[in-house]
Amino acid sequence: MVAERLQETFETYEITLHASSGIPDDLAESELAVIAAHGGILPEGRYVQRISNDAELVLYPSALANAVRGSAVVVLFICSGGRVDTHPVGETTVGLVRQILDQGCATVIASPWPLDTRVPSHWLPTFLERWSGGDSVIEAAFSANQNVTKQMGDSPLDSLAMNVFGDPLRLRVDQMGTRK
Repeated sequence: MVAERLQETFETYEITLHASSGIPDDLAESELAVIAAHGGILPEGRYVQRISNDAELVLYPSALANAVRGSAVVVLFICSGGRVDTHPVGETTVGLVRQILDQGCATVIASPWPLDTRVPSHWLPTFLERWSGGDSVIEAAFSANQNVTKQMGDSPLDSLAMNVFGDPLRLRVDQMGTRK
């Protein structure tokens, strides 16, 4: 459903859609990786336990983090993908975002709670337009969140779902290697 709603956006920004039952081999060191999947947390309501698609793919968060290693910006349309929990025995945090940042990614954008399936189709086109136009990640994400508010109403569950982690000032690097 998300892929159908974003098809025009993917074509406009030349984003390759991978809808296979496995993790694409070419995600590492991407300028931008956009991932839509189901997120599952443990029964007690803490810790992202698994990520799955509508087909047969089920994987641990560490496998996804490894797949996108070294990427500049990773957008997660994954329920609770931006959840940050306290480590059960340490003085630190755990979560998918933390694992992705630990793999050398500069910026992760994700929702810390379950995500309405309509949010991506309102959020991503605005984000890409602004980020491609020279805005920083945080500016583009802010504009995209405002568009969600305009399209879906001002419920914080929708309009504030997509949060920026890591480098908020990250700029897009064009094909010539120049930051826009």
